[in-house]
Amino acid sequence: MAPLAGVTVVEIGADVGLRYCGRLFGALGAQVLRPAGPRDDRRLGYAGAAGTAYGRWLDEHKIAQAPADLLTAPCDLVIGGQDRASVAEAEWLATEHRDRPPLLALNWFAPDRPYRDWIGTDEVMAALNGVAFPFGEAAGPPTLAQGHAPQITAGLTAFNAALGALLAPAGQRPARIDVNVYEASLTFCETGALTARATGVAAARLGVNRYVPTYPCSPYRSADGWSPRDRPGKPQPNCRQRASPPHRSRPRMPSATTRNSMPPASGARWTAPSWAFT
Repeated sequence: MAPLAGVTVVEIGADVGLRYCGRLFGALGAQVLRPAGPRDDRRLGYAGAAGTAYGRWLDEHKIAQAPADLLTAPCDLVIGGQDRASVAEAEWLATEHRDRPPLLALNWFAPDRPYRDWIGTDEVMAALNGVAFPFGEAAGPPTLAQGHAPQITAGLTAFNAALGALLAPAGQRPARIDVNVYEASLTFCETGALTARATGVAAARLGVNRYVPTYPCSPYRSADGWSPRDRPGKPQPNCRQRASPPHRSRPRMPSATTRNSMPPASGARWTAPSWAFT
């Protein structure tokens, strides 16, 4: 029996972080309901058909229902976000529902903090939390990692918080749980920040794919498909997957730990002909 079998979650919203949170509930056996209706996910992920496929993945394990039916269906938790309208709709549903379920509100920024009126994106999060700083060419500007890592992290954070609430007896559950993408995404930089405070040494860009945090954080579209397919900074497993063992011994394709000790002249980095950034 699935761990969350018998739990019903209603999801209100279309952003990645919220939908990933709902996906986690569904993957563990909860019944996740969302309002029926078409979704245009072409701008998600790498956009186009890839974005549409990503949207289908986010909505896996979910059931689309008429909005009116969501008010009468059994409900243990309402999750809403990441725009104000979706949070307000979820709040209304949680208040009016006969089961009085807790509300999980996921926003880009804390609604009572200075950034509350900012428009959030994954790129804005990467810039604000400092993760962009150590990425890119050593003598060049910072490079923003692609993908929805800040939102995915926030979705997981929200899931953990909501699951903790559901583990409490029905009469002791909080009425509302607030999570925001900005504060959740700070987990990406907290280790480096503490290290810099303790040692006095700030992070530095050492070149693309030359040191652990400068490798690409997510798959990139390259000349021969999506890369890396295995793990960032690990070309050797990638070569095995691609049936290209000769590449494993090339000087410019060492593992991430070896690459750091090699001089820049060795060319141990991904160059423009190797990567087609989009």
